[in-house]
Amino acid sequence: MSLYRKENTAMPVAVGRSGKTLEGIGKELDDHFLKASGCIKEIAVILDISGGDTLLRQNSGHLDRKRGNSAKVFSVLSWSRYSKSPPSTKDGAEFSGRSEPCKPGAHCATLKKLYAAEKKLFKALKEEGIVALEFDRKSMLLRKQEDENLDVVKIDKTRSSVDKLESDLISLRQCISDTTSSILEMIDEELLPQLVALTAGLTQMWRTMHESHKAQALISQHLSNLSDNHNMILNSEYHHQATIQFETEASYWYNSFCKLVKFQREYVRTLYEWIKLAESLKDSNECSNHSSILAICDQWERGLNESPDKETSEAIKSLVSCIRSITGQQIQEDNILKRLEKLDRKFQKCLNSLAEMQQRIDGDMADTSPRHPIHLKKTETEALKKQVESAKANYLDAVQYSRAMTLDHLQKTLPPLFQSLMEFSNASAQAIEAINTTGKPVE
Repeated sequence: MSLYRKENTAMPVAVGRSGKTLEGIGKELDDHFLKASGCIKEIAVILDISGGDTLLRQNSGHLDRKRGNSAKVFSVLSWSRYSKSPPSTKDGAEFSGRSEPCKPGAHCATLKKLYAAEKKLFKALKEEGIVALEFDRKSMLLRKQEDENLDVVKIDKTRSSVDKLESDLISLRQCISDTTSSILEMIDEELLPQLVALTAGLTQMWRTMHESHKAQALISQHLSNLSDNHNMILNSEYHHQATIQFETEASYWYNSFCKLVKFQREYVRTLYEWIKLAESLKDSNECSNHSSILAICDQWERGLNESPDKETSEAIKSLVSCIRSITGQQIQEDNILKRLEKLDRKFQKCLNSLAEMQQRIDGDMADTSPRHPIHLKKTETEALKKQVESAKANYLDAVQYSRAMTLDHLQKTLPPLFQSLMEFSNASAQAIEAINTTGKPVE
């Protein structure tokens, strides 16, 4: 192992006037991410418990080990093996006390039941159309046979077919009626209460997120007080790996945020259009809660369209770009280190060779000319020593530049990021809160 590539996790400590360190700020930011991750219980109704919902698995600690804990985005800022598990969820214990139809996972179950009922209705309507055509055809044939006084056996056979088709039609129409009633009942008794519970939960979730991001925005302001103390503790391999992990987590965060915005819009728009279509299932004089669901979807979609999601996604994307530039600088730093290690090995080999030559002549240098191999070896050794010292200076400069660059990028990127997240969560809470007028205003 090279003397220059240390495996310890010690890092230069950037200390601010307030006494805060970069490591401490990173841990504080993570603590608020972990705290915010607990608000998943507010939207338990939408989680797919039976299918092992991804969000619930993450909150329970069953994480993808290749990706790590997504709630701890900033723990890598400490460049230490800091680890803290998010609040655990065991068998949905936090969600106990919820009644039907708003128990955990109920919304997913209702959507699956509606989908199954819709497929059943489609199949019954298709079969009813085919059977109705065949019934009309056979009925016309029966009347024709009776008018022409054909063979009684043929008439009875046709009449039997007509009776069978009529029975099938009655059965199919009853199935259509029952399935239609089932769909309308699920909309009124399950879907609407779930949407009310979901929007109320989302309001509380975004409130919690808003408070967490508000705290993070204040914490990130302390970055402006930090400065590198210029000590020469060398970077560790873990430091480089932590930066790569940081980039992975931030990229995952960016992609997840974009999916959240995209899928939420698609969900609300699809639900609105489906309810509009479902209105054709009810009788003209039949009462339903469809208008309430349409109003929820309309207000929800309006809020989504007015939220500053583009600014927030760009802020997260800027963080990803910032980390990538730091990673690129660290790659350059590592290339300089490899060159230094190669020169150092060559220098050590030359130094050992010189020592062996000096031992062989037993210290007698009186009769050696300037072109003697030992003088040439000394000259070569001195030249290599200067190259090693120059390469070491370049490496230490690169290390110092990497640190300064890292701190500068974080100082410029994190405060605007958390300000944007705070504004987005605030706008999201207010937009959904408008659906449930009993909510409290967000500060």
